[in-house]
Amino acid sequence: MPMIQKHNVLILTQCFPPDVGGIENMMGSLAHALAEAGTNLTVLADGPKDSKDGQFPFLLRRFDGFKPLRRWRKGRAATHVIRSGKADVIIADSWKSLEYLDKGAARQAGAVPLVAWR
Repeated sequence: MPMIQKHNVLILTQCFPPDVGGIENMMGSLAHALAEAGTNLTVLADGPKDSKDGQFPFLLRRFDGFKPLRRWRKGRAATHVIRSGKADVIIADSWKSLEYLDKGAARQAGAVPLVAWR
C-alpha cells in the first residue's frame, strides 16, 4: 500500500473566529476542514488570544497590538515556518497577510503554491 504524504499548510489571516464575518467563517471552516483531512496545519491570525484557541485541532498563533507591529511579528513567524520547511502550501486571506513576509523566505516559498483571496 503506498504511503500517503501529509501536507504542511500555513494559513495567514487577519480574519479568524471568534471574530464574526464572512471571511472569518471561510478561514475558520477551511482550517477545520484541512485539519480533519489530516493536514499538518499552522494558522497565524490577527487578534487577541481567545480562551478557545487551545481547543483547535491545529496550531493557532495570534498576533495583536499596533497594526504595523502585529503584521511585522506575524510576517516573522511566517518566515520561520517557511524556512523550517513546514509549509508545502501557503493560504492567505489577502495580500496584506503576506506584506511583511521576508523577501528571502518569499523567494524560497516561490516553489511553494500560494493562494491569496481578495
